[in-house]
Amino acid sequence: MTELSDDTVVLDADESSVLVHEVPLTEPPEIDASARLGDDYVTVDIRFSRLPSRADLADDADVVLVGPAEEGSFGDVPVYPVAGPENLTGYGVALTQVIEDVDAPLFVTVDSLTALLQHVSVDAAFRFVHVLSGRIDREDAVLVATINPGAHDEQTLATMTQPFDVAVVGEEGDRRIRRRG
Repeated sequence: MTELSDDTVVLDADESSVLVHEVPLTEPPEIDASARLGDDYVTVDIRFSRLPSRADLADDADVVLVGPAEEGSFGDVPVYPVAGPENLTGYGVALTQVIEDVDAPLFVTVDSLTALLQHVSVDAAFRFVHVLSGRIDREDAVLVATINPGAHDEQTLATMTQPFDVAVVGEEGDRRIRRRG
């Protein structure tokens, strides 16, 4: 099912994963996951390249970082370090540890699959995202990932979109929301 919308993307209670085909320099859509998470959740920010700056995290009290950084390098913000972007097992282990450590629903963001695809094959990235989205679906969690459609061919985009319940494609003013089923 496809719908046109530039408004907030509202997820149903049974939808746990969203892939945003994010065109650079456009504002990403807002995602409302309250039907699944409620209003009190922790954001888990998974990065395959650089982590956000401390200034970018100043207002985010309930955030956890997973990525190539050292523990304690972000002050009070918990960091679950991973050796590097090609270490997908390390990312899986870190996310499992976050799920065990955090006693709240999780809003997991992956920024971005384009960065991941610079370090691993499409097949490896697909397997990782497929396992990740399955794990998220079994937890009190929502997964939101981004991919730059201009950086990939149509086959790669179609492959990387498969594991997600919802795909948001197009630019501001012409966004389409595709839902599985």
